[in-house]
Amino acid sequence: MPVLDDVDMAERLRGDSRFDRIPLVALTGHDTEEPREDCIAAGFDHVLVKPVRRDELVACVDGLLIAGAQATGEVVLVDPDIEDLVPAYLSERREEIPILRGAVDDGDAERCRRIGHSLKGTGGAYGFQRLTDLGARLEEAGQREDMEDCAASVDAIEGYLATVRVRYAS
Repeated sequence: MPVLDDVDMAERLRGDSRFDRIPLVALTGHDTEEPREDCIAAGFDHVLVKPVRRDELVACVDGLLIAGAQATGEVVLVDPDIEDLVPAYLSERREEIPILRGAVDDGDAERCRRIGHSLKGTGGAYGFQRLTDLGARLEEAGQREDMEDCAASVDAIEGYLATVRVRYAS
């Protein structure tokens, strides 16, 4: 940075309580422990080394989103006409997590794709647009046979299901 380096910037931000909850990600060209440790000590949440691979960036962003959701829990407004269906729907999606983990462990990209396709199709119908988006990502990762992205998608889905809160619109 022209006036302020990354460590100084992080220390200033972390020294101001208004910025406590803002995640900081350092992007560096130094792939050694000392710069990483300096960044973490200064208050960065994550350190990525250039060139950044897509899967590293996705995993980092997903981790930050999961942490944010766990801290605040997304509140989804759902149509009261389907109130009796929503608990079972969410329960069934939570039961899919071990199945998805097994698919990732087995390298079963097709199973990830199929379950992702189902989530993409049903999430929005129940009012869970984020679940639709995560399902689409899982489906695409399965199509590409990108098991790292499948695993990151499963982590994001699990984090979302663990923290989402439902309110029924009146």
